[in-house]
Amino acid sequence: MDYLADLLDDPDLKVGGDPGHTSVQYPQTRVGVMRTDCTAQSDYLRMGIDRGAHAHPRGSGQA
Repeated sequence: MDYLADLLDDPDLKVGGDPGHTSVQYPQTRVGVMRTDCTAQSDYLRMGIDRGAHAHPRGSGQA
């Protein structure tokens, strides 16, 4: 993960770092992550925040 943090120039991705928050949402990928803290032993929940099992593009005329 440190490699990715350096590649993207994002210090929040550093392993063992404390970004100052325990939840984050990535709108471009529709992913959300919640953690109990920023230690290696913390519990976490990763969510795929997509449109669900049934969706239509805007303007399709379907409800």
